[in-house]
Amino acid sequence: YRAFGLWVEQLVAESTGKLGTGVVPVLEDGGLPVTAYGEDRALVIMRDDTDTGEAEYARVAREAGVPVIDLIPPERAAIGAEFVRWTHAVALLGFLLGVNPFDEPDVAHAKAATTGVLSGDVAVPPATTDAEGIWLTPAGALAGDEVPADVTAALSALLDTLHERSYLGILAYLPELPELLGPLSESAAKIAQTCRVPVCVELGPRYLHSTGQLHKGGPETGSFLLITARGRSDRPVPGEPFSLAQLFRAQAEGDLVTLARRGRPVLRLDLPAEDPASVTRLVAAISRALSHR
Repeated sequence: YRAFGLWVEQLVAESTGKLGTGVVPVLEDGGLPVTAYGEDRALVIMRDDTDTGEAEYARVAREAGVPVIDLIPPERAAIGAEFVRWTHAVALLGFLLGVNPFDEPDVAHAKAATTGVLSGDVAVPPATTDAEGIWLTPAGALAGDEVPADVTAALSALLDTLHERSYLGILAYLPELPELLGPLSESAAKIAQTCRVPVCVELGPRYLHSTGQLHKGGPETGSFLLITARGRSDRPVPGEPFSLAQLFRAQAEGDLVTLARRGRPVLRLDLPAEDPASVTRLVAAISRALSHR
């Protein structure tokens, strides 16, 4: 059911996250102690009737006062009915929230910013610090007169923006490899448990067409850690003056620009390479920032 969760994430975020409202779908919290949940949380579990682990988790959450929806399809083929159920429910939710669930106005803004970055017409917030090869760029509500001295200080400043009703989006423009995304997911769980806020790990540029709409058009409760890397392998784009690596980087920078314009707290960390060593340095800095809280 993991792939179904990704579909639900896009459906809920893109349909409801606009006009300053919306529901934040979180796929990463399964397994966290329910004590890490805030009062604005509900838990949806989809499982087989033989999955006793998830059943026990649902029971503990219920007893802790967390609203729980426990979905048990009678057979795998019944997942088709879940597509119908969720689509209908989200359309009704859009009506109740007063938004049009069928448009995505803020996705277009990020696309336009990406085009502007590629053409040179849109200025990207510059890095303020070179922390031994990791370039730091505080932007939006995080930008200010005080320049962070290192990665730990910058991450601490970002975590300081979190509050009871907020969430953190880790926007990773990295290859979808376990050795890179696995450590980030583990760090996300630690942040969620320490700060008691939802933490979502989003893979760029895929998220731009799912949760990206919510990040910019939804409630002003999100803080964002944007992770990019240099030294990416490259290919030409036929008929275009830019390469594939330039396009990939411009998509991240276009989102950075758009989030900053909306006044969201954003920290960009530009790693020297797409390798485990760079991610390990980042994860260690996250652990140090959490230890100070």
